[in-house]
Amino acid sequence: MVIENAMNIQFVLKNFSTFGGVERIQYNLAKKFKNDGHNVSFYILNGDSVALDTSHEFIIHKGSKSGFITFLFEIIKLRNNIYKNRIDVVIAAKEQANIAAFFATIFTKVSTIYTRHSALNVSEQRINERSVLLIYSLLTLSKGKVVTVSHDLKYSLLKSLPWGKDKIHVCPNPVLTESIYLKSLQPITDFKLPLSYICSVGRLTRTKGFDVLIQAYKQCITKELNFPDLVIAGSGEEYASLVKLTQELNVADKVHFLGHIDNPYVLMKNSSGFVLSSRNEGLPTVLIEAIALGTNVVSTDCLTGPREILDGGRIGKLVPVEDVRSLAEAMLTLPLHKLSESEIREMDRYSLEQSAIAYFKLFTKKSH
Repeated sequence: MVIENAMNIQFVLKNFSTFGGVERIQYNLAKKFKNDGHNVSFYILNGDSVALDTSHEFIIHKGSKSGFITFLFEIIKLRNNIYKNRIDVVIAAKEQANIAAFFATIFTKVSTIYTRHSALNVSEQRINERSVLLIYSLLTLSKGKVVTVSHDLKYSLLKSLPWGKDKIHVCPNPVLTESIYLKSLQPITDFKLPLSYICSVGRLTRTKGFDVLIQAYKQCITKELNFPDLVIAGSGEEYASLVKLTQELNVADKVHFLGHIDNPYVLMKNSSGFVLSSRNEGLPTVLIEAIALGTNVVSTDCLTGPREILDGGRIGKLVPVEDVRSLAEAMLTLPLHKLSESEIREMDRYSLEQSAIAYFKLFTKKSH
């Protein structure tokens, strides 16, 4: 998708961490827009967090450390930056960046997009659901547009903000890129894997439900002694408690923690199945990636994301959230099933190309 009229596009984020899923999504989208001929830059509110753009592809404007007074000055700095660089489009992600972009673009002609990537009641967020809704009620009353990453997330917003039906849009995450397929074919050099295993990938936090996964895995090997090992890739504050849980359940020799790995795709592609055990999600990219690589999946049926990706359970099994027994029963079927080529191709709707097209339509669509 090559565009004749180049625009000045600026992404606004609080952090730019290598480990951040939202940051990587925005980074992929930025690379696509740049390749299409647009001028792309980033404004990072927390300037100390810039670690993702190691190849220095983009102009990155760095803010200061977080704090309320500092944040007010950042809004002014962001507004000046937008004027100075003649920015046409601002794409913000997460609440702090969305608020900054809202105030920085008031009374300007800038096309502003605010994005929400998570469910409304995610336990990890620092503000409660009511505050989140208050923020988005403000954003939907502005001239900008709100983007959610799934239709279920859009509907959950519209339940409380019915006046936003013309302002809330769905743009698929740019999950699938050529590099994912190439990395999945690389030899494994950084870690060792069991001969047979199922896997899961994500931050080791309560939201991701790895405690439920480990309990379900215990039931699996109790019923089937030769069931594959469980490999978990990711880092986070729950690591110590999860290791302790494997010891208490006597599965420590069968559950392998890899920590954060740069190439989870080779892990997914060579596994006997992938499990998503989350309590909450927005649009779980790892689920899309696993299916695109031909891996059979099982997922919890949390409020937004998995049901939409799996087409109600047609592509992969859905089980109730925190239901250990149901999860175990579904996991036992993982090595027995193989995805069809048509099911794998359905994930093309989450390609970088499709995402860029959806966003570009919003750039040029007039606000009501």
